[in-house]
Amino acid sequence: MSLRTEQSPRSLRDGVQVARGQDRVFCDGDQVLPGVPKGAGPLSRFAHFGLPDFSHAEKNNLCGIGFRGLRARSGADTRHDGAYMNQSDYEQVKKVMEELVSKEPNGIRIADLAHAIRESFEGTEVEPRIGHGKLGPMIKKYMAEPNPLIYKPKRGLYRHKQFQEKIEPESVPSPEKTCEEKFYQPFADWLVDDLEECTKAIPVGGNKLKEKFGTPDVVGIFRPNYDDIIGFPMEIVSAELKTSTDGLITAFGQACSYKLFSHKSYIVVPRTALPEDIGKLESLCLICGIGLILFDPDSPANPDFQIRTRAVKHDPDMFYVNQKIRPIGKDLLG
Repeated sequence: MSLRTEQSPRSLRDGVQVARGQDRVFCDGDQVLPGVPKGAGPLSRFAHFGLPDFSHAEKNNLCGIGFRGLRARSGADTRHDGAYMNQSDYEQVKKVMEELVSKEPNGIRIADLAHAIRESFEGTEVEPRIGHGKLGPMIKKYMAEPNPLIYKPKRGLYRHKQFQEKIEPESVPSPEKTCEEKFYQPFADWLVDDLEECTKAIPVGGNKLKEKFGTPDVVGIFRPNYDDIIGFPMEIVSAELKTSTDGLITAFGQACSYKLFSHKSYIVVPRTALPEDIGKLESLCLICGIGLILFDPDSPANPDFQIRTRAVKHDPDMFYVNQKIRPIGKDLLG
């Protein structure tokens, strides 16, 4: 159904014409429907004249802006985060974006990337459709795809995966590492049942997160139960466990790095370590808010975990929370 207006209609790309402000809108058969002024009420009556079935939020938005941005929905368009985009345009932008980012080993900032993409389409029919406010949703849609060739090493920076640092998988676990792994599940259970810092905890270890800052040996979550009267945001708890008394300061550094994506971080060390080393470690933990746990490294069946200092909760960087937890999210949240 086509629409026409008494005053200066605004033609949209899909061929639908709408009136702005106080214009009067006509439909086929000379049926008259007054144009909706700014701040007017619901648009439900528009359904009788063949206009799209907009959501309540969209209707309110359209009323408030006097129909600016109204577009007919068509099969060639897709929607992402509230924006409509042509699928053909999206595929072209996607191809150009991958090509541009592949030429930047150190990555490219979002503003520079957007400018380069628009330059690539200068003078083409796509150019007016990727103007201000239209390119962002396309980039977001691409990044939400299952296996994009581009990743974000940090906020606002886009980098091609061919430049991503390769983390070699551990070939043969050392005897020390094999011994450590025997304590992962007992400690995960202890976090849930005894310390009650987690509602669920799983052994991780190895290079599952494939990141140079390392992977916690145990990761847990703490979230409200269904019968809790007052809810609260979910928390991530990470732990670094060592069966050797060597390199305790290195283990402490790893536990500190886990605070980047964890609300609480623990270091678990043998109680057979030198008293002065445990004393220094305890002081460092108190200063930095890291939890300290001692255990018997000679008894996997009965480690006898004992808390020395409890971890202090803090707010991690949610960008890295999502980035780091995603690989194990199914096991951890399932």
